[in-house]
Amino acid sequence: MLLSAATHEKIRSEIAHFPHARGALLYALHLARDEVGSLNKDLYTEIGEHFDMRAGEVAEVASFYSLFNQPKAQAIIQVCVGLPCCINDARDSYAPPKKSSARNPAPRPPTAASPSSKFNASVRAARRRWFRSIAIPTSSA
Repeated sequence: MLLSAATHEKIRSEIAHFPHARGALLYALHLARDEVGSLNKDLYTEIGEHFDMRAGEVAEVASFYSLFNQPKAQAIIQVCVGLPCCINDARDSYAPPKKSSARNPAPRPPTAASPSSKFNASVRAARRRWFRSIAIPTSSA
């Protein structure tokens, strides 16, 4: 068993609060991630026993949420980068990670902005996710 008896008891008590046991699955995944650090097939199997689910079904739920795919962090800050937030300068508070210049092509010279290029840029911006996550890594002591 990868999870402690106390964690199993917390999962069972949380299941009792839901009409359908699967309602407590995300809570169980959070508990497992907090205790073990990273989710794996053995954990999925162990968690699935509480919910009468196969390991693959539990993995499908965990893989849908990006939080479970990120390394365990001291804190995760989510910054709204949607249009209403951008109007209020939200992008100024978000600094995306820098990529190496070897992967990025040389910058293009500025061109006159046509109405269609402005439209295309706004469509690309609208397709982006509304929130960006910044993970603050745990300090290795």
